[in-house]
Amino acid sequence: MEERKYRITCANHPDTDAVEKCLDCRKFFCRECVIEINGKYHCRQCQEILANISETIGFAEKYDLRKLRFALGGCLVLVFAGIAGIIVLLVMPFARLGPAVMRCNGNLRQVYKAMNVYAGDHAGLFPPEDNDLTPIYGPKYSRGISLFNALKCPGTKNIVNSPAHLHDDSRSTTGPGMSYFFRGGLRLVEKEKDRGPLIWDQSPKNHKRKGVNVLHTDGSVDLYDENYPELDPER
Repeated sequence: MEERKYRITCANHPDTDAVEKCLDCRKFFCRECVIEINGKYHCRQCQEILANISETIGFAEKYDLRKLRFALGGCLVLVFAGIAGIIVLLVMPFARLGPAVMRCNGNLRQVYKAMNVYAGDHAGLFPPEDNDLTPIYGPKYSRGISLFNALKCPGTKNIVNSPAHLHDDSRSTTGPGMSYFFRGGLRLVEKEKDRGPLIWDQSPKNHKRKGVNVLHTDGSVDLYDENYPELDPER
């Protein structure tokens, strides 16, 4: 019994001593289960795979299966590296803008969802009065969206915690009020060529002068510099 304790047996025949190790799968096999090719041993399963590859893509019979595995592994590494590079290139332009700009962009998209529902109930028109978004307050239009959070730009110190703060001149950066201007009386549009600015940051200072986020009447949000000509609240 002690002698059998250190036996290496065939992977296919546990009662038979192994004599060789397969070059490909690295398992041990008895003489019956291995084939010698150019002085190297392969189990019959790996040899069958090798033969199929040879028939399919014309590899020589003596081709080392490990090389194929390494080659395929290298190809996968290159593919994943390429994908990672593309992701980095796509993310870098947004990363340089900073988290406040990106979160502000998301806030405006959330607000547009409520605005869109409101327009659906009012012949495609958004709320009529400049800087007054109280008409979209309430569950019918917000539908789970926190307008108080969404109408406070992450880059400002504005206080928005009551419906009254959705109806003001939106010019205070430290006191009560929305962080955005709103142009009332505009109509929902679907085509980009027909769009106009609907809601936008009070000032580039919201984002440390990295630009002004503008929500358009078609639901798109773009970042503009402080000289964007259409952002005149008196217009």
